[in-house]
Amino acid sequence: MKEIHKAYKVRLYPNQEQETLLRKQIGCNRFVYNQMLALCKRRFKKGLKTLSAFDLMKLLPKGKEKYLWLKEVDSDALQGSAKDLGVAYQNFFNSVSGKRKGPKLAPPVFKKRENGGSFRINNKRRVSLKNNTLTVGKHKSIRFRGTSPPKQCPPRAISVSLEPTGFWFASILVLEKIKPLRKTGIDVGIDPGLKTLATLVASDGRKGKFNPECRDTIKDLTARIDRLQMWRSKKSRGSFRYKKLSKEIAKLWYRIRCVRSNMIHNFTKKVIAGFDRIHHEDTSTKNMSTKGGKYKTGLNRSILNAALTQIKTHLVYKASWYQKQVVLVNPRNTSKTCNDCGSIFKGLTLSMRKWKCVDCGATHDRDLNAARNILAMGYLTA
Repeated sequence: MKEIHKAYKVRLYPNQEQETLLRKQIGCNRFVYNQMLALCKRRFKKGLKTLSAFDLMKLLPKGKEKYLWLKEVDSDALQGSAKDLGVAYQNFFNSVSGKRKGPKLAPPVFKKRENGGSFRINNKRRVSLKNNTLTVGKHKSIRFRGTSPPKQCPPRAISVSLEPTGFWFASILVLEKIKPLRKTGIDVGIDPGLKTLATLVASDGRKGKFNPECRDTIKDLTARIDRLQMWRSKKSRGSFRYKKLSKEIAKLWYRIRCVRSNMIHNFTKKVIAGFDRIHHEDTSTKNMSTKGGKYKTGLNRSILNAALTQIKTHLVYKASWYQKQVVLVNPRNTSKTCNDCGSIFKGLTLSMRKWKCVDCGATHDRDLNAARNILAMGYLTA
């Protein structure tokens, strides 16, 4: 069995007293973060060395003497804010110098009250679960609902967050042993798309298309968001009606996120359980939706709603958990290449769902043909 770090996200239901203390904790964390960020900016303008995470944490005792109300909240969570700022600056400097791979990062910015907030306690001795209640430092016996970790896996760290919807959540980190899934001896090629979310062709001859009905639900919810955003644009920013509409919009985005997450988890779980090797296109939503650093027009919303990169990410990490294998294939010409003779049909457009090969005369469904090519190319890549 493989031992992994796994997070369980549950929704919290604090009473009025608990919620007051939680909001106070988030406010103090935001205050500490912003004060330390302002200090770092002043030092940077003077040409002084930026403080490390450890140096920032050493400033907390003096801060508590100056602002006595900081003693009312949990000190471990305040240290987490100082550490987060230190790590953010370190990542920024590594990104600028080229030590950190990936896109260039911007310097840390001040936190806003409107975005909710969060805090984290990493001391496993100060976090616990008991009878569907959660204890995080000074915050005792908060009721929660959701899938909790197994009893033999005590929590090692807990992050509490407040979303713009007004809902409270906790992410519980545990160290858990995962049993590998049984081997099936079957491989599959997966072609992700927009019209059909995923087209599958298995090595045993089976084929199918995955196009869940919840995509219509996401489309309807997105249309409602557009309508509410239009109404909100006519309100005065910061007014009661503006805030009310903003909360309704946030709740609709939350529903979309839940629907999409449930769809992706169910699909990837079935794929991992049913196949040993998964050959998948190495898709990038960012590359598909941008050109020259700017967002494209046209299919952009459909590309982002499909969450193609998120599906790929779920397959990769679940395969590592359950001892399966994911092979990422270059997406170049997977739809245009004839699976029978290997010739490339350069005249293929997005509107053509079926096409006929000019060399061998074979007729292809573009998605099934791409899935077959991905399956074959996966064996060459691995």
